[in-house]
This record gives sequence, structure tokens and C-alpha cells, in this order.
Amino acid sequence: MRAVARVMSQPASFIHSLLRIVNRYAGFLTSSGLRMVDLDPDHLLADAARRAALEDFGDTDFLEPLGVLLNAYENEAELTLIGRIAMREDALQSLLTRLWIQDERKRHPQIGDAGIRAPVFITGLPRTGTTFLHNLLAEDPGFRAPLGWEVMYPRPLPGTRADRPDPRIARAQRRMEQLYWLSPEFRVIHPLDASSPQECIAITGSAFASDVYPTMCHVPGYQYWLDHADLVPSFRYHRRFLQQLQGGQQGLRWLLKAPAHLFALDAIVKVYPDARFVFTHRNPLEVLPSLANLTLVLRGAFSDRHRPAEIGRELVGHWAEGMRRARQSVSRLPDCRERCLDITYEQLTGHPLDTVRRIYRHFGLELGAEALNRMRAYLDQRPKDRFGRHRYSLEQFDFDAGDIERAFDGLHRYCD
Repeated sequence: MRAVARVMSQPASFIHSLLRIVNRYAGFLTSSGLRMVDLDPDHLLADAARRAALEDFGDTDFLEPLGVLLNAYENEAELTLIGRIAMREDALQSLLTRLWIQDERKRHPQIGDAGIRAPVFITGLPRTGTTFLHNLLAEDPGFRAPLGWEVMYPRPLPGTRADRPDPRIARAQRRMEQLYWLSPEFRVIHPLDASSPQECIAITGSAFASDVYPTMCHVPGYQYWLDHADLVPSFRYHRRFLQQLQGGQQGLRWLLKAPAHLFALDAIVKVYPDARFVFTHRNPLEVLPSLANLTLVLRGAFSDRHRPAEIGRELVGHWAEGMRRARQSVSRLPDCRERCLDITYEQLTGHPLDTVRRIYRHFGLELGAEALNRMRAYLDQRPKDRFGRHRYSLEQFDFDAGDIERAFDGLHRYCD
């Protein structure tokens, strides 16, 4: 254990180099016919039940996507040894979360009585300012955003005391920073903080119907399933999760975020009939190379599959389809102009507080002095590029500007 602790205390770049050596050796063993790290779904379910000392996973609609995902890991993702370990552990943690949520609901059925009032969902293409806006609005005490640590560990640990920091925070931060060991570049692109608002794909990950998985790995079979799935069960689980986090409190106004919600607006409205939506916009010629580089860096942490042009083609088609689906869903809302608001990346980053005021006016919300002061402090304390400059280009991914413009032609607003 002391040897492990000494290794873990080294810089992320050193650990990254060490893990590459491990992966290279493991790749040799795999090519010799030795398969390491079990990704069998039945074994994984049994392992989770044994670790949690619980058996009830709740609704069983997650079993189909779990099987599809694990099959894609096995046959499509070209995972390294470290990637297989990481993906198995990630799936295991999601199963443990399901067990914990179900056990808490059985012990405290009143959790299910908690109302959720007019939640606000932030969505738009990735890299359009959704995270920035989510963090900024979450400074308002009138909003309740799910935080990274509580999404990872939604059940309090035994012995937790109100007068001390919750031990789940440090545990979640360590787990998040393990990604920097695998990919030191990721901190520059998307810094992680256990105490910051977390996006919804981390919640729906425990329903195994989440865009988090195609982002981390090349899993086209799973992506196809997700693109054609009924997402209502996933958002019913999402609602149960929020009820768990609000612990019986009534009427909280949740602030939620995920670019992948573009594909799920119909399901969201079925589960949250009074939901409100803020859509962010940015030129796809700026969005796609940034997103492609994030995808390349993240997948590279778990796989030796490095095909930038393939990623570029995949992302253009996928996110253009997401915008089309979102526009169609919004057009079916009878009161879309009251429930939806379009804002641009330029407005948000150039005039963030003016944009915030516009959002509050549109939805009839009160922007108090405390919230405004906290937002100003947030802006002052978080300068852009504080971990370095994220560099990318169209050429890196064989993007053709004309092809991108044609794919996104007419997709400039969601609520006309």
C-alpha cells in the first residue's frame, strides 16, 4: 500500500506515462489470447449486489442498455487494460448508485412525495457555454443544482457529521482527478470539481441511457441504441434521483444541464411537464473542432483507437441530428415562446450578467442582490484559460467548412 501511495503522489504526467507502459504490456498479452477484466453483465450485477449487500436494483429497464453497452465495450471500443478496468469500475459504481437509491426509497418512502417545481434545463450543442451558464446561475441560492460529489455518492456515509466537511466531497474529488492521470490534457479542456454543478448525463448514467458513454468510448452499437431508445424511463429515474438529493424538501427549483438533452426534450416534458429550457448557440465551425478534440482526448484515456477524421464525421452527423430533433420537439410545445429562450455564446461570454438578467425576465424569476453579488464574485474568481489554452483546428479532424455549414443549415434557433 505504501508503494501505491508513493506512485499516486507523483505528478499526473508521471502516472500517465506509467499507465501507458502497463497498457502496452497488457496489449501484448491480449494479442496472445489472454482476455483480462470481466465485462459480463451478470457477473457485474452480482459483484455490485455483493459489494453493496443489497439486491434490489429497482426498475429493470436498465438491463437492456447495460447489456448493449458492455457488448460495445467488448467488441467496438478497443479498450486498453486501464480502459477496461475504468469502464468496468464506472459501470459498477452506476449499479451501486441504483442499489443505494432504491434502498433509500424503501427505507424512506416519503422521499417520493417531494415535488419538483418548474425545473430549468440548460442545453445546446457542447462547447457553447452550457457549463459556464450552469455554474453562473447556480450561484443563486434560489436554484438547486446537483453537485458532482452528491451525484457520485447520493447516499450519506455512516458517521457523517454536520459540523465537518462531508467525506464524500474529498472522495469524489480524488475519483474525478484520476482522469488527469490517464489524460493530463483533459484539465485544460474541461476542469473537474466535485463541489461544482454536475450535468445530467452523470445521473442518467445510472440508468445506462446516457451520452456519457459515447463521449468516453467509441461505441457505435450503443450510440445506435441510444438514438432510437425511449428515454422516458431514464428521466423517471432522473426524477427519483433528484428527489433523493432534495431529501423530502418541497418545491425546489432545480437547475439542470446537458447538451444531450437536445435528444430528450419529449421525454423531459413527459416527466417534468412544467420544465423551462435555455438553449445556447455558437457557430458550429467553432463548436465542432473543440468538441472533437475533447472527444479525442477523453477516448484516448481509455483506448488506443486514435482516428480524428472518424470522430469528426461522427460528431457532425450526431449533433446536427440533435438540433433537428430539438427544434421538432420545441415546435410541439403549445407555449414554447414562454418556456424556451435562445441565447448566443457571444452574448453569454461578452455580457454574462446582462444575459442572466434576460433569462430571469423571460421566466418571471426574481434576481436578488445576493445572487447577483455571488455571480459577480464567480466571474472575478474564474478567469478564462486558467489551466492553459485549449488548442484545436478544423484541419486536425479533416473537417470541411462547407460540409459543416450545409449540415447545420437553418439550425440557428430552437424556438422560432
